This record gives sequence, C-alpha cells and structure tokens, in this order.
Amino acid sequence: KIPVVSVVDTGAKDLPIDPYLMGLLLGDGSFRATRMVRFTSCSEDMEYYKKYWAFEKVKDSDCDYYAKGLYSIIKSLGLYMKNSHTKFVPDIYMMGSHSQRLAVLQGLLDTDGSVCKSGHIEYCTVSETLRDQVIELAQSVGCKAKWSARKVGYRVHIRQGEWPLFRLPRKLERCFKPTSTCDERLIYK
Repeated sequence: KIPVVSVVDTGAKDLPIDPYLMGLLLGDGSFRATRMVRFTSCSEDMEYYKKYWAFEKVKDSDCDYYAKGLYSIIKSLGLYMKNSHTKFVPDIYMMGSHSQRLAVLQGLLDTDGSVCKSGHIEYCTVSETLRDQVIELAQSVGCKAKWSARKVGYRVHIRQGEWPLFRLPRKLERCFKPTSTCDERLIYK
C-alpha cells in the first residue's frame, strides 16, 4: 500500500468564466455555432443551472438554450469549434485552486456524470483528453479515479473523497458520505 497524494492547492486563479459554469459548458455546451454558445439540458436541470448564467431558451425547442455573452471567452480559451471528441479543460482551470478544480469537476459530473443507487460515481466521455483531465481533477481534490474503455468512448470510475462531487440536487442526494477514506492505493506485482 502507498499513500494517495493529498489535496493539491495552487491558490485561486483569476478565471474568465466561473469554474462550475465551465464544467457545465464542457459537458453539455456546443461551441460550434457561429458566434454563439449553445447549451442542451432538460428543463428540470436548467432551473438549477440558471443560478450560474442567464441562459435563453431556443425558440421551438424543449431542451436547447443559448449562453449569450460567452463566445469571445470560449474563443480566447481555444475551445471554439471543439466537439465532443476534441473538447478539453483549459490549463488555467486545471491549475486553479482546490475549490476551483472541484467546481469544474462538479460541472462536468452534473452534466456527463452519473451516480447509481449504490453511490458509485461514473463520468462518460468520448474524449481521451477529457478522460485524462477528469482523472487528474478527481485525484487533485482527494478522490481515487480510474478509467475503462466502452464500446464507444470511456468511463471514468471515481471514488468520492471528502467533498461532494455533484451540485445538482437530484444527483447529490444519491451520493453517500464515504465510509472509508481514500488515503491508500494498492500496488500489485
């Protein structure tokens, strides 16, 4: 057994977009529209997400919204025209404080994560880069994480540490407080 790396805190960064909102946008946002950031989610979840941005509903759609005012920031971060396979967490967010990295991870998990009845947490993506970045984010906030391949894409399995990994109430209520710590890793010969 070897100890798990303790929580890394690099100090807060001056981020151009709230880190939780960045996680949401990386999960369910589309950066491919002309001068517009589009967001897709069910109306129940959108009521919660509207605490973080003034999303405007797309006419004649039940689940599409515009996130006006973010295009130039998304473009400056190198995310414009990125799709599900090519999205990434910008470096400044990966190097943020513990709470900033946790917020990015919470946004990603609220959109593309799940928690089953047993409390097991998973994140699904088709992006190899996001797969690796979610593992890095999870480990940097005190969780254990590993991935497995799916028929299409990847599944990241996360063992929750001390902090809640979701903000969305319907997912947060399914999580259990860890009964054991994530302070050791087993190494096999």
